[in-house]
Amino acid sequence: MLQSPHHKPEVFDLRLPSISLEYGRTVDPHVARFWLWGSNDDHAALREHRVYVGPNHRVRRTRAEVEAVQTLPKERHLDPNRPTVLIMHALTGDAYVGGDGGWWEDLIGPGKALDPAHYRLICVNNLGSCYGSSGPGDEAFPMLEDRPDMPAPITTWDQAQAILHVLDGLGLSTIQMAIGGSVGGMITLCLAALAPERFERIMPVATCEAASPWIIGWNHIARSVLIDDPGYPEDARYGLVTARAVAMLTYRAEDGLQLRHGRQIAREDQRRGRVWHGRQPYSVQTYLDHQGDKLYRRFDARAYVSQLDAMDHHDISRVPKHLVSDDPQHWLADAAQVLEGSPELSWGLSRIQAATLAVGVDTDELFLPWHSELLVRRLRTHGRVSDIGMIRSAHGHDAFLIELDQVGALIERGLALPAFAG
Repeated sequence: MLQSPHHKPEVFDLRLPSISLEYGRTVDPHVARFWLWGSNDDHAALREHRVYVGPNHRVRRTRAEVEAVQTLPKERHLDPNRPTVLIMHALTGDAYVGGDGGWWEDLIGPGKALDPAHYRLICVNNLGSCYGSSGPGDEAFPMLEDRPDMPAPITTWDQAQAILHVLDGLGLSTIQMAIGGSVGGMITLCLAALAPERFERIMPVATCEAASPWIIGWNHIARSVLIDDPGYPEDARYGLVTARAVAMLTYRAEDGLQLRHGRQIAREDQRRGRVWHGRQPYSVQTYLDHQGDKLYRRFDARAYVSQLDAMDHHDISRVPKHLVSDDPQHWLADAAQVLEGSPELSWGLSRIQAATLAVGVDTDELFLPWHSELLVRRLRTHGRVSDIGMIRSAHGHDAFLIELDQVGALIERGLALPAFAG
């Protein structure tokens, strides 16, 4: 469906019904920030009801720094017949996926793999993050009763439910394709399981059915160093820098680090006045510290804990707690189940109807490529249309943010899958 797109993407805040978390707490008020690039009619409808956030250079700041949130009326305002592609971001990402400075800028726009002339494109900031959607930086966000500086745990089921609220608020009952990488891929799977009738196709990238002990273990180290920082939560510089360094090593592969850094000594301008244990730091050391410094300047420590929680508790085999029990500990016990080779026992996989292109990265050392291959095999066991795609890269997990030519071709392949007709 070819339509004249709006000349640029915009970002909106939307007040939504409260959301009950699996842990037993409630997010109220529940606000979602979403990026949208659609038709002129889409943008006009949202602007008319005053849910517009403001200039693009402000959309990566906290909600307190932007215009007041308005409630979108219950009537539908976006054309439900226009094809929609929903995109989920990764752990510390944001909703600003396309346009100038977007993290998939090269894939989204006129003539690109995701063309706003053909599709309405939406990306929602994750629940529990710090870029506008409700998160632990907000005064009303639920925290632990015995430790008020720690957010109440959220799960990818909770994050998916929050996104479904956005789709409800926009009046969108059918999504032509949902795409997400890493944690975004986890949320993609949860969306397709929670609302199987709404998703025609999904493309989970560099992700898995359930967080592995390897993933949980690395996250444990990152979380521990973060909350043990004496400055946590307001000024956890050491914790955020170190946690990010740990994460970056899991996001990259040895071959890619060898190509980029090898055993090079860092240039003088890369050292930034740091005191080093050795006489001269290696390039990879200054690279890791640079990435950590960037995260410290842009991300909230409590939100980082919240996103790690969601990642750890991801397991689509189990029934979401709020569907089966009032006991807040019930889902924690279920999350420990390992259902190796038993696809018939997976609650989530048994519900997914969408045609699926599961994409792995051949050098991924965090979400191993066989995770995607196993997902495809299990979906086929349930009789679903499912195929595997593989990104070839020296760079490991983050290849879905680097190898954009390959990702673009895979998106086009995913969009060509036969649609599930709900």
